Amino acid sequence: TIEAFTTGNVLADSVRLSPLKPTFNDITAVFADELFDYAQNSINVYSMDHQKLVGGASAPLKMKVQLNLSGTSGASQAARICQTRLKEELGGATAAEWKQARNVAIRTTVLALAVEPGMVCSLTHEKMPGGAGEFRVTGWRLNKDYSIDLEGRTTTDSMYDAVQGPKPADVLPSPIPIEQVNYPLRPACMGF
Repeated sequence: TIEAFTTGNVLADSVRLSPLKPTFNDITAVFADELFDYAQNSINVYSMDHQKLVGGASAPLKMKVQLNLSGTSGASQAARICQTRLKEELGGATAAEWKQARNVAIRTTVLALAVEPGMVCSLTHEKMPGGAGEFRVTGWRLNKDYSIDLEGRTTTDSMYDAVQGPKPADVLPSPIPIEQVNYPLRPACMGF
Protein backbone atom coordinates (compact mmCIF):
# COMPACT_ATOMS: atom_id res chain seq x y z
CA THR A 1 0.00 0.00 0.00
CA ILE A 2 1.10 3.56 -0.69
CA GLU A 3 -0.88 5.44 1.96
CA ALA A 4 -2.58 4.38 5.18
CA PHE A 5 -5.87 5.96 6.25
CA THR A 6 -7.21 5.78 9.81
CA THR A 7 -9.43 7.90 12.03
CA GLY A 8 -6.35 10.15 12.42
CA ASN A 9 -6.32 11.37 8.80
CA VAL A 10 -9.92 10.74 7.66
CA LEU A 11 -12.49 13.45 8.37
CA ALA A 12 -15.15 12.47 10.91
CA ASP A 13 -18.23 10.70 9.53
CA SER A 14 -16.89 10.76 5.97
CA VAL A 15 -16.33 7.03 5.42
CA ARG A 16 -18.94 5.60 3.05
CA LEU A 17 -18.92 1.94 2.07
CA SER A 18 -21.26 0.13 -0.29
CA PRO A 19 -21.26 -3.46 -1.58
CA LEU A 20 -19.75 -4.12 -4.99
CA LYS A 21 -22.20 -4.88 -7.76
CA PRO A 22 -20.25 -6.74 -10.44
CA THR A 23 -21.36 -6.09 -14.00
CA PHE A 24 -19.82 -9.27 -15.43
CA ASN A 25 -18.66 -12.74 -14.38
CA ASP A 26 -17.65 -14.05 -17.82
CA ILE A 27 -14.96 -12.21 -19.78
CA THR A 28 -13.73 -12.85 -23.31
CA ALA A 29 -10.54 -11.14 -24.45
CA VAL A 30 -9.84 -10.58 -28.13
CA PHE A 31 -6.20 -10.17 -29.18
CA ALA A 32 -3.90 -10.49 -32.19
CA ASP A 33 -2.18 -13.86 -31.79
CA GLU A 34 1.47 -13.83 -32.76
CA LEU A 35 1.51 -17.61 -33.21
CA PHE A 36 -1.05 -17.33 -36.02
CA ASP A 37 0.49 -14.38 -37.90
CA TYR A 38 -1.43 -11.91 -35.72
CA ALA A 39 -4.83 -13.25 -36.69
CA GLN A 40 -7.64 -12.41 -34.28
CA ASN A 41 -7.95 -14.91 -31.44
CA SER A 42 -9.85 -14.94 -28.15
CA ILE A 43 -9.67 -16.43 -24.69
CA ASN A 44 -12.49 -16.83 -22.18
CA VAL A 45 -12.37 -16.78 -18.36
CA TYR A 46 -15.44 -17.09 -16.17
CA SER A 47 -16.43 -17.85 -12.58
CA MET A 48 -18.98 -20.65 -12.37
CA ASP A 49 -19.17 -20.14 -8.60
CA HIS A 50 -20.25 -16.52 -9.05
CA GLN A 51 -22.68 -17.46 -11.82
CA LYS A 52 -24.33 -19.95 -9.44
CA LEU A 53 -24.29 -17.39 -6.61
CA VAL A 54 -26.26 -14.78 -8.57
CA GLY A 55 -28.47 -17.09 -10.64
CA GLY A 56 -28.83 -20.20 -8.54
CA ALA A 57 -27.35 -23.66 -8.95
CA SER A 58 -30.01 -24.76 -11.42
CA ALA A 59 -29.79 -21.67 -13.67
CA PRO A 60 -26.37 -19.97 -13.36
CA LEU A 61 -26.49 -16.34 -14.54
CA LYS A 62 -23.80 -15.49 -17.09
CA MET A 63 -23.03 -11.79 -17.31
CA LYS A 64 -20.69 -11.52 -20.30
CA VAL A 65 -18.31 -8.82 -21.45
CA GLN A 66 -15.76 -8.61 -24.26
CA LEU A 67 -12.40 -6.93 -23.76
CA ASN A 68 -10.27 -5.87 -26.74
CA LEU A 69 -6.59 -6.18 -25.87
CA SER A 70 -4.67 -4.15 -28.42
CA GLY A 71 -0.96 -4.64 -27.86
CA THR A 72 -1.40 -8.16 -26.50
CA SER A 73 0.03 -10.83 -28.78
CA GLY A 74 -0.07 -14.05 -26.78
CA ALA A 75 -2.72 -16.26 -25.23
CA SER A 76 -0.82 -16.53 -21.95
CA GLN A 77 -0.65 -12.77 -21.48
CA ALA A 78 -4.31 -12.35 -22.49
CA ALA A 79 -5.34 -15.07 -20.02
CA ARG A 80 -3.48 -13.41 -17.14
CA ILE A 81 -5.08 -10.04 -17.92
CA CYS A 82 -8.56 -11.63 -18.10
CA GLN A 83 -8.09 -13.59 -14.91
CA THR A 84 -6.95 -10.53 -12.96
CA ARG A 85 -9.62 -8.24 -14.41
CA LEU A 86 -12.36 -10.76 -13.58
CA LYS A 87 -11.22 -11.07 -9.97
CA GLU A 88 -11.04 -7.26 -9.68
CA GLU A 89 -14.62 -6.99 -10.93
CA LEU A 90 -15.93 -9.67 -8.58
CA GLY A 91 -14.04 -8.34 -5.55
CA GLY A 92 -11.73 -11.30 -5.02
CA ALA A 93 -11.21 -14.96 -5.79
CA THR A 94 -13.59 -16.59 -3.30
CA ALA A 95 -17.15 -16.17 -2.07
CA ALA A 96 -15.85 -14.92 1.30
CA GLU A 97 -13.87 -12.16 -0.45
CA TRP A 98 -16.88 -11.25 -2.63
CA LYS A 99 -18.95 -10.81 0.52
CA GLN A 100 -16.43 -8.37 2.00
CA ALA A 101 -15.78 -6.41 -1.23
CA ARG A 102 -16.80 -2.76 -1.04
CA ASN A 103 -16.82 0.53 -2.90
CA VAL A 104 -14.97 2.99 -0.68
CA ALA A 105 -15.48 6.76 -0.39
CA ILE A 106 -13.62 8.85 2.17
CA ARG A 107 -12.81 12.50 2.76
CA THR A 108 -9.35 13.33 4.02
CA THR A 109 -7.00 16.28 4.33
CA VAL A 110 -4.21 17.65 2.15
CA LEU A 111 -2.03 14.96 3.71
CA ALA A 112 -3.30 12.83 0.82
CA LEU A 113 -1.97 15.09 -1.94
CA ALA A 114 0.50 12.38 -2.96
CA VAL A 115 -2.30 9.86 -3.58
CA GLU A 116 -3.22 9.27 -7.23
CA PRO A 117 -5.82 7.11 -8.97
CA GLY A 118 -4.48 3.58 -9.41
CA MET A 119 -2.62 3.51 -6.09
CA VAL A 120 -3.51 0.94 -3.43
CA CYS A 121 -4.13 2.38 0.03
CA SER A 122 -5.16 0.86 3.33
CA LEU A 123 -8.12 1.87 5.46
CA THR A 124 -8.41 0.96 9.12
CA HIS A 125 -11.90 1.87 10.26
CA GLU A 126 -14.75 0.27 12.19
CA LYS A 127 -16.98 0.31 9.08
CA MET A 128 -14.52 -1.79 7.05
CA PRO A 129 -15.28 -5.53 7.05
CA GLY A 130 -12.83 -7.05 9.52
CA GLY A 131 -11.81 -3.56 10.72
CA ALA A 132 -9.20 -2.98 8.01
CA GLY A 133 -8.57 -3.52 4.33
CA GLU A 134 -6.99 -2.24 1.15
CA PHE A 135 -8.55 -0.33 -1.72
CA ARG A 136 -7.45 0.88 -5.15
CA VAL A 137 -8.09 4.58 -5.68
CA THR A 138 -10.38 5.14 -8.67
CA GLY A 139 -11.23 8.81 -8.11
CA TRP A 140 -9.64 11.87 -6.50
CA ARG A 141 -11.13 15.36 -6.03
CA LEU A 142 -9.75 18.46 -4.30
CA ASN A 143 -12.55 20.45 -2.63
CA LYS A 144 -12.74 24.23 -2.05
CA ASP A 145 -12.01 23.76 1.66
CA TYR A 146 -8.80 21.85 0.70
CA SER A 147 -10.20 18.52 1.78
CA ILE A 148 -9.74 15.62 -0.63
CA ASP A 149 -12.42 13.11 -1.63
CA LEU A 150 -11.12 9.65 -2.51
CA GLU A 151 -13.11 6.87 -4.14
CA GLY A 152 -12.00 3.30 -4.65
CA ARG A 153 -12.70 -0.41 -4.67
CA THR A 154 -11.36 -2.90 -2.16
CA THR A 155 -8.56 -5.19 -3.28
CA THR A 156 -7.20 -8.50 -2.06
CA ASP A 157 -3.85 -10.16 -2.66
CA SER A 158 -5.61 -13.10 -4.32
CA MET A 159 -6.77 -10.83 -7.17
CA TYR A 160 -3.20 -10.69 -8.40
CA ASP A 161 -2.27 -14.31 -7.66
CA ALA A 162 -2.57 -16.45 -10.78
CA VAL A 163 -2.91 -19.63 -8.71
CA GLN A 164 -6.12 -18.57 -6.93
CA GLY A 165 -9.58 -18.08 -8.40
CA PRO A 166 -11.01 -18.68 -11.87
CA LYS A 167 -8.57 -19.67 -14.59
CA PRO A 168 -8.80 -20.21 -18.33
CA ALA A 169 -9.00 -23.81 -19.45
CA ASP A 170 -5.59 -25.33 -20.07
CA VAL A 171 -4.80 -26.08 -23.68
CA LEU A 172 -2.39 -28.89 -24.34
CA PRO A 173 0.39 -27.99 -26.75
CA SER A 174 0.76 -29.88 -29.99
CA PRO A 175 3.29 -32.72 -29.83
CA ILE A 176 6.82 -31.85 -30.86
CA PRO A 177 7.31 -32.88 -34.47
CA ILE A 178 9.87 -35.58 -35.17
CA GLU A 179 12.78 -34.17 -37.05
CA GLN A 180 13.45 -35.91 -40.33
CA VAL A 181 17.04 -35.62 -41.47
CA ASN A 182 17.75 -36.45 -45.09
CA TYR A 183 21.44 -37.03 -45.68
CA PRO A 184 22.74 -36.30 -49.16
CA LEU A 185 23.39 -39.33 -51.31
CA ARG A 186 27.02 -40.32 -51.69
CA PRO A 187 28.32 -40.54 -55.18
CA ALA A 188 28.75 -44.07 -56.43
CA CYS A 189 32.21 -45.56 -55.97
CA MET A 190 34.40 -45.30 -58.99
CA GLY A 191 36.29 -48.55 -58.65
CA PHE A 192 38.44 -47.76 -55.67
